[in-house]
Amino acid sequence: MSKPIECKKCGKLNKADAPVCWSCGSDIQPKLTPKEAIHEEIKYRHEVLHKRHVRRFWIFTFIAILVTFGFVMVNSIYGVMRDVNPNDYVSSVQIYTVDDKTYIDIEIEGINMNQTSLRIKSIILSNEDTTLEISGNKDIEWDVIYAYGIFRARLIISTPVAELDVYDTVKVKFSYMFFSSILPVPQENLYFE
Repeated sequence: MSKPIECKKCGKLNKADAPVCWSCGSDIQPKLTPKEAIHEEIKYRHEVLHKRHVRRFWIFTFIAILVTFGFVMVNSIYGVMRDVNPNDYVSSVQIYTVDDKTYIDIEIEGINMNQTSLRIKSIILSNEDTTLEISGNKDIEWDVIYAYGIFRARLIISTPVAELDVYDTVKVKFSYMFFSSILPVPQENLYFE
């Protein structure tokens, strides 16, 4: 950890305890008193430790900035959906048949969907015995409208209403990448026709 010595004659660096230059053979040991030598050694060690501390500081600062940026991004993506109280919004789900197709209409009012990147993924129907999750895919997509603070989504499926009216609990699942949020819909606002 001692400071290397530069040869004044040829400019090559040598070990701190080398009596002569390895390249040209010149005497390289400075003529220092023991007190001066100790002072130089302490000064060099302090410089090395200072550089290490500065490097560590910038590494930890960079990591802290990344974590903060990640938190802000997650918060903006996840947005208003993560801590939604069921009393803060009004929701309803209507499931009905038209021309042998089953329509699932969802309406949610009271959540600002512009403040989140979460998108509707599925509707989860359940009762005491079973759970059924119905989601869209590339062939059957959710038709979504958000205007005047009211979120409306519709999915058209082929499953008859008779197979779905056995469920008495409904939740709407929103997701984005690996984030998701589930909003329960009151039982009295679930309608089968």
